[in-house]
Amino acid sequence: MKTPSGAAFTAPKGWKVTTRGDVMVLEDVNREVSVTFIERKELEADAAIAAAWRQVKRDFARKIKRVTTPPGRRGWDRFTDVEYETTTEEARDVFASARRKRDTWYVALFDGTEEGWGRRWAGAKIAFFSLKPEGVEEESFQGKTAHVLDERRLRELESFIEEGRKAASIPGLAVAILQGGKVVFERGFGVRELGKKAPVTPRTLFRIASTTKPLTSLLPFNGGVFRRKLFEVLFDGRDEAREDLAYAAQTQEADFRQEMSKVDLEPDRAWLDHLAGTYEHPWFGEVSIRVEGNRGVFDAGEWQSGVGRKKEEDGTAKLVLTSPPWIGWPEFVPSEADGKRTLHMRAWQRKVVFEPVKGK
Repeated sequence: MKTPSGAAFTAPKGWKVTTRGDVMVLEDVNREVSVTFIERKELEADAAIAAAWRQVKRDFARKIKRVTTPPGRRGWDRFTDVEYETTTEEARDVFASARRKRDTWYVALFDGTEEGWGRRWAGAKIAFFSLKPEGVEEESFQGKTAHVLDERRLRELESFIEEGRKAASIPGLAVAILQGGKVVFERGFGVRELGKKAPVTPRTLFRIASTTKPLTSLLPFNGGVFRRKLFEVLFDGRDEAREDLAYAAQTQEADFRQEMSKVDLEPDRAWLDHLAGTYEHPWFGEVSIRVEGNRGVFDAGEWQSGVGRKKEEDGTAKLVLTSPPWIGWPEFVPSEADGKRTLHMRAWQRKVVFEPVKGK
């Protein structure tokens, strides 16, 4: 399909596409989420994004939560991404992305429920990343022959992996690379546990559940910086991965500091006493909150963490974990509905409710 100006994109199967003048709106089959394409000529991204919202919602007045400016990539000159504040009750994600080519900002506005994005984000990405006006051409490795990963190229990858591990604050990981059906590289990086010296080796066992999380810490962009670096080494691609990694580390640190600035690391004792108790969920089993001195402790059996109190702008008070590696996540929202105290957690775009255990 094409936008009114002629920029080509692929619409996800089953999505409704509506054109209103120079605005194109894509909605999923259940109308849970929408992606809106608008082209603007403002000089700066913030002005272009603000004008785009006014075109579709004259009363749009959400506060900006975060602005990031990734390096221009995939044929685009500049990027700017904006995330907006939403309330806990809304359970909604609203954000925008502006990509510049020559004198035009190609703005995409995203609005939908958290659960809707959990189901439809893959389709939204198809539309967003396929949008290409004239002149936008990605670097392609199609038809090129990959180099053999010799000692020099493997050492370059090894150095980059260790840079990425440190930048993403990952205690340890193991990497294996196969080429031509044979293992050409296998090595452990870092340690098995923070504060201890036992190293990760190629034979270190990892729990199968959620091991993708530390890996995706190294893959913060579409395609990922590690995959990008591998392609650079294999095909002599443009040197972009290190710049992307530096940006990702800087953004991660800024996000962490911003979120932790909202957390009271020594929450009120009365608040902790009120939440103290044992809770359970069919998937996650039992967890408990107890008070030790003036410190709250979250106990999941195999591991424990300190807790803090995070107050959102809508007045919601959340319980967050404060010990590595759980700092800032997950977040639990206490509820007193129907005279019963429960803990609500968002996991994989779903609401998980921990019920109180009687007699504990």
